Amino acid sequence: MSESILFLEPMPSPEERPPAIWVKQAAEGLRERFHACEEKVRQSPTQSILIAAAAGYTLQRLPVRALVTAQLSLMTALLPPAIFWLGSVQLWSLLKTKSPAEKRH
Repeated sequence: MSESILFLEPMPSPEERPPAIWVKQAAEGLRERFHACEEKVRQSPTQSILIAAAAGYTLQRLPVRALVTAQLSLMTALLPPAIFWLGSVQLWSLLKTKSPAEKRH
């Protein structure tokens, strides 16, 4: 198993590659990682089952409902000021950049 499968390699930005190519490359990378994971499970199934059970238990114990409720409360409290400031910045940039006809007068 090569190390390039385990670690993400720096990739060129999407602007540097046509969309079809980088989508195919991403799919191929996911496929390689899936096969590497599948091979690891086949080599040590007991360890894989224990890890899956521990992950499931940990996720089950997390207070997901409380976290989601707190996040939604925070978002609803911060959304109106954020929209106000975004509108203020947009208005400021609109007023700051006048058209060339307006600058002559």
